[in-house]
Amino acid sequence: MKKASREGKVLRMILAVVVGMVLMPAGCIDEDAGDIDPALIYDATFSLPVGDTLLRADQFVDTLRLRPVPDTVDPDTVDWFLYDGTFYFSPGLLYHHAETELSLAELITDTSEIVALMFRLNAVNSVPARMGLQLYFADASRRIFDSLYPDGPLILEPAPTDADGGVRDAYRLWEKDVYLEGDRLDRMQDLAWVFEEYFLEVPDPSRDSIPFWPDQELWLQLGMRVGIKILLQ
Repeated sequence: MKKASREGKVLRMILAVVVGMVLMPAGCIDEDAGDIDPALIYDATFSLPVGDTLLRADQFVDTLRLRPVPDTVDPDTVDWFLYDGTFYFSPGLLYHHAETELSLAELITDTSEIVALMFRLNAVNSVPARMGLQLYFADASRRIFDSLYPDGPLILEPAPTDADGGVRDAYRLWEKDVYLEGDRLDRMQDLAWVFEEYFLEVPDPSRDSIPFWPDQELWLQLGMRVGIKILLQ
């Protein structure tokens, strides 16, 4: 699914406009400043939205991979879960993958001017199961060179449920920040693709029922803060 995301295009347009606004006064300074030192450094930090993701619980259920539990099988003897009125054999983890084409080199001509990079995540999980999230950074050859969470996936706790297993609230995670520095920041100059991997951890199948319904959702909002240092000359 090789396509540039709408959010990536918007991000590039915003930064191009902002950088253009910064450089236009610099030309006037060089022309009229007289004895002002032209080697001025402009520091700026831009907070830009990357995009929102809304995953329904049923996006994790691939009926081509998962097999319904036959009527002749006792659910007590197999790992299973109940989804939208149907019992399925449980693989333990259900996955969802997505990818976005995004290059910092398209956001700013000289990526060496990027001196700080931070990703911020907000999330709301209304699915009664633990969710995991990992973002992988890849180059133009689609080779992965880093991940957003190098110590392992970010875990979102399950939505709290009532005594009958129904969702009564949502688990919320606000302003989960990751700063890329040093070698990790330098490697981002090769960024061309972002691969998203989500997994849903199926709860204990020994329960009488594990209700997942299509209206249960995982909402994610990802933003990026870029710090740049520009030599005005």
